[in-house]
Amino acid sequence: MAKPRFIRHDLMSTDPSRAKTFYGGLLGWKLIDLDVGGVRLARIVGAEERVLGAIFTLPRGEGTNSNWLGYVGPAEVDEVAKLAVTEGGAQSVPGTNVAFGRFAVFTDPQGAAFGVLTPKDAPPPAIDRADAKPGWFCWDDLFAPEVSKARYYYERVFGWSAAERGGRGNGRYILFSDGPRGLGGCAKLQQGTRANWVSYVMVADLAASTQRAASLGAKIVVDQASILGVGRVTMLIDPTGAPFALCAKAPAV
Repeated sequence: MAKPRFIRHDLMSTDPSRAKTFYGGLLGWKLIDLDVGGVRLARIVGAEERVLGAIFTLPRGEGTNSNWLGYVGPAEVDEVAKLAVTEGGAQSVPGTNVAFGRFAVFTDPQGAAFGVLTPKDAPPPAIDRADAKPGWFCWDDLFAPEVSKARYYYERVFGWSAAERGGRGNGRYILFSDGPRGLGGCAKLQQGTRANWVSYVMVADLAASTQRAASLGAKIVVDQASILGVGRVTMLIDPTGAPFALCAKAPAV
């Protein structure tokens, strides 16, 4: 049986109007305003009408920052909840039924947030990074101070296979996989910094998209870095404060 994977990404934004302008202008997403059970949101639709997630309003407050939240599934939310907490994580949002299924939100032992989703309908077919269309989410990396601790946690909670690869940036890189298919990764983050998941969106032209993101108000954190076997990536913070990344495929050889 295939292991759970990231199947949805939601933006929790302190300024959803500005976020819509930014991502619509940068990625060409179709953003559809909806009222679902009294909750206002903007559904995110990418190439080939693929539903990617939604933009929600995050109330402003002290210490509140916009953030992208990736959901792992298909998975039985209540079963995962037991493991996620037993293995040292915490549940920040209890199992909740919504229009698109049942979800819950957790933080892992190092403080990185992730969601778990039992979708109401079958999720879109799994895609490999090489097959991602421009504008689709294509990868998720966990940046954590203790890579070994993160590896053990996600192996236990989701049954992911994990293997160490060549160093990425400032340390080791762990590839989470389901046999031949990559599901995400984990890279070392400086001690004393809170762990977080970062979601990558595929683009056709990284240089042009990076320039466009900056012109729309994004902060460039890492500018067009080359990653062996992957391609090039730009790490950014959007105008409302949410970290994310752009990725372009490695050229064919």
